Amino acid sequence: MDGETRSLSVAKLEAQTEHMRQRFEAAAARHAVRLEDGEHRARVEVKVDRQYERARRARTRAKVVTLVAGAAKGLGKSFKTRATGGGSDANVYTTRGIEIANLACGMRDIHTVNEWVDLKDLYTTASIVLETVRLNAVSP
Repeated sequence: MDGETRSLSVAKLEAQTEHMRQRFEAAAARHAVRLEDGEHRARVEVKVDRQYERARRARTRAKVVTLVAGAAKGLGKSFKTRATGGGSDANVYTTRGIEIANLACGMRDIHTVNEWVDLKDLYTTASIVLETVRLNAVSP
């Protein structure tokens, strides 16, 4: 079985990971089966592999945030920043000191069998990205 733990707080991430480990171990300890060759007890092997660090929140005055805000405003779209618990390439870039604006694209029912995105939202995101690139090209 594969599992995943996410948190914006390293302490909470580690606490949740340990909680999950303990629950699996407790569940396994309650189960055994007796066969002809003896008793076989359930067991758990836990391997924790951190795939990425949490993304640092981009400064509100970071150039990339300013450019995206300007692009959204120029297109008449609303814009706000917020932290998320999601994982993306932005997590890797920010740990290397590169400021990133990770844009939402309007996904719904994320990580379910019903996940979907409205093409209007995807188009809006693409328009904001294109305008951000244009603004960057003309900014001093």
